[in-house]
Amino acid sequence: MTKTNTQAAFIPATSSGVFCRVSIMLGFDRWNVKKPLKLTPILLAVLLLAIMLPAEAALLCSYSGSDPDSEDLYLEDWYLELSDFEVTGPEPLMVGDTVTVSFTLKAIEVPILFGKQGAFVAVNDPDGIDRSFGYTGQDPRLQVGESISVQASTTVDKEGEWIFWPSYHIKVGDVEFPTDRFAPDEWHACYLTVEFAMKVGHQHGSIYLIILNYI
Repeated sequence: MTKTNTQAAFIPATSSGVFCRVSIMLGFDRWNVKKPLKLTPILLAVLLLAIMLPAEAALLCSYSGSDPDSEDLYLEDWYLELSDFEVTGPEPLMVGDTVTVSFTLKAIEVPILFGKQGAFVAVNDPDGIDRSFGYTGQDPRLQVGESISVQASTTVDKEGEWIFWPSYHIKVGDVEFPTDRFAPDEWHACYLTVEFAMKVGHQHGSIYLIILNYI
């Protein structure tokens, strides 16, 4: 009498928590151990291949055009121009995944003196907590026509809606007593929903392997 052996292996395709399920159904005589032994290298090869293949980062949202930060159309009020804003990461986005944000800011009318935070990625997590990152600091000072680019990554560690947008901290007005100015709140913001992923064992650097044998 022949019975069916089911071997199921679960591994995370990346540290993002997206699981890859490899299932091999085998038919063999319960007293014949040669067949499953022959298939063991095949199973291992499939597992290793699944581990080595990283999940491709998807473009979650973007703004490719240019946009001055001013709320009106008077040139004398323009400071920095935004372009090439992109947010990438796994799709669907799970708790523990990494999100990468990049954008470029260009001085268009007057030289720009950055404040302490410089250019950075502004973030609000699902609880409304400020999780900003990627600060460039006070240097460099931008002359008219010069640009600064930001690219930084962070881990989304909560379920719910995250908000990402490009931001900056600059000094404007009087040279001796300048005023702090930041980008408008949620300037071309990207709204991302992060889902909860059930995981077994360690989150990073482990192989999750479950073998079910029905003999």
